[in-house]
Amino acid sequence: MKKKWLRLVFTILFISAFLITFADMAAGMMFWRQPAAAVQNNHAMTVAQKDAVTTKVKDSTAMTTDAVNAAVQTTASETAPATTTETAQESAADSAQTCVNHTFGSWETVTAPTVNDYGLQKRTCTTCGHGETEVLDKLTAENNSLCIPSANLVIPFALTELNQTNVDTYNAVCDLSFFKTYFGTKDIMISGHRTNTIGSLYRTAVGDEITLNLNGNLTAYTVIVSEEAVISADGKDYIGVNTGTRFVTASYDRQALRIYTCYGEGRWIVTALK
Repeated sequence: MKKKWLRLVFTILFISAFLITFADMAAGMMFWRQPAAAVQNNHAMTVAQKDAVTTKVKDSTAMTTDAVNAAVQTTASETAPATTTETAQESAADSAQTCVNHTFGSWETVTAPTVNDYGLQKRTCTTCGHGETEVLDKLTAENNSLCIPSANLVIPFALTELNQTNVDTYNAVCDLSFFKTYFGTKDIMISGHRTNTIGSLYRTAVGDEITLNLNGNLTAYTVIVSEEAVISADGKDYIGVNTGTRFVTASYDRQALRIYTCYGEGRWIVTALK
């Protein structure tokens, strides 16, 4: 019995010694693993920091390069045109100074004047290239002319009887006796060719206002007819293609201004009332 008890005690002591030894070994292993992990972590941090610094250096270098390139491009774009213009101006000034007496060519129209806007003409020295410009007055209803602002049209005319010879000579003619002789009215007729200023008569529209300057007296008329026409069967009148209105023989309760020109293969007629 006593031997059994001694064996039990010995067994317990042996197991306890084994457990203590195993615990010490485990603690030692944990102790050695912690520095290794720390070293690994420190290495990883060092690598990350190095990468970050490298990235910043690269970004800084790229930004610097881009800034330099942008500055070069900006400088080139700002200075090149100025230099070119300055050089051209200096060259023109030198040429003008060497030319004592300019020899100008004829005036050339840059922008034609209209009823609503001024025009511009220019002439150039044939020796040095120096140029001069001059403003052209707006078109106006000068003496013996009619003005249609909405159509940008001024038609000068000569006071003469209506016949082909006079139309060819004067571009547009005004006959004050035609209607008075044949119809007993004070109506006025103006006619011309499409190859002259009056050829743009087709721009006129119903409702437009026409100013007639007849011997210095201004009279306003409102357009009631503006259309293409054909010659009547008897050859004595012109009839509107769209309205059927007669151009010559139609009568009105107010003075009528009648304007006529050839248009394509037909005619263009305008009638305006005072």
